[in-house]
Amino acid sequence: SGGHNMKRDSKFLGDLKNKIKEDPTKSINRLSNKFDGDKGTIGRAEKEDVELSFYTRTPRHPLPDTLKEKRLQRCKKVRAWIKANVSIVIIFSGEKMNLRSTVRC
Repeated sequence: SGGHNMKRDSKFLGDLKNKIKEDPTKSINRLSNKFDGDKGTIGRAEKEDVELSFYTRTPRHPLPDTLKEKRLQRCKKVRAWIKANVSIVIIFSGEKMNLRSTVRC
């Protein structure tokens, strides 16, 4: 008969903490393979018991200075146009404006 948290005993948590401190760049996937456990178990153990947090850093695409300058000039033009044409209502939306109806009869 299984019990609650059978995998997350003190030996497991100590080994996990040592492995994380040894190589903090190691992913949850690799740790779960090493400890022969589920990714969820490793994630819960590090979050609740070891009190560390994993995160993924997404690489940013650095903008060249020339592109930053072009964007700044374009924004200044748009802002000046909006100030000059107060009576025109402009709706900025992240949604696409579909001209074709998707409803079929």
